[in-house]
Amino acid sequence: MLIIYCSDYPCSNPALFAAQAGDPPQPPAVRLGSPYPIPGFPADFQPQCVAHVSFNVNASTYYGENIVLLGSAITLGDGDIKNGAAPLSPNNYPIWNAVIDLPLNTVVTYQYVRTESGGGYIYENANRTITTGGTCGIMQVVNDVIITAQGVPPSSKVKKDMLAASPVRSTVDVHARQAPGSMLGLPGRDLINPKYMIHNAAGSLSNKTIDTDIHHYNGLVEYDTHNLYGE
Repeated sequence: MLIIYCSDYPCSNPALFAAQAGDPPQPPAVRLGSPYPIPGFPADFQPQCVAHVSFNVNASTYYGENIVLLGSAITLGDGDIKNGAAPLSPNNYPIWNAVIDLPLNTVVTYQYVRTESGGGYIYENANRTITTGGTCGIMQVVNDVIITAQGVPPSSKVKKDMLAASPVRSTVDVHARQAPGSMLGLPGRDLINPKYMIHNAAGSLSNKTIDTDIHHYNGLVEYDTHNLYGE
């Protein structure tokens, strides 16, 4: 299922948007022990006897969409997409690949999940199953084809339409000026959709960032204090 995300100003649910956009970011996949010996540390911190599985899936994606591996093992997120599902590499696109350590002699369920550029997920409608071998370090190879369709990237046209339909907050007065030295900027400006804007993919200046029309304690507006990189 593709989750609809909040991408345009004003955002009605910032907390949901932040969660879907990966803020805070997801933890990395858990490893089964260290890959190399660590002198002086107990056995739990030393390399473990595990099965190596090379997962390969044929999946076409749009730019910004990625594939992760979610499954019942701790190295696959333990069934929770927010708990460190393993990312796959597109180095051999359209084949996505990752070598994952799994417990020996274990039945593991898994599926390939599309992570959308807007923060949503597209899950497969059924789990796959693999049974790991009982010998340390033996490489098992899995070749799959994803069963979900490529997602739909955020449309720049829709964003432009929404931007054009957004209400104008004030009328620009190009003649009025503040008193010398106030540094508070010209009055009557549209701080969300100014006349002279960069044509960025996000749309309105306040999309996916702090609102540019808020006032700071000293009277300055965010529009005048935002730096070049939007921080």
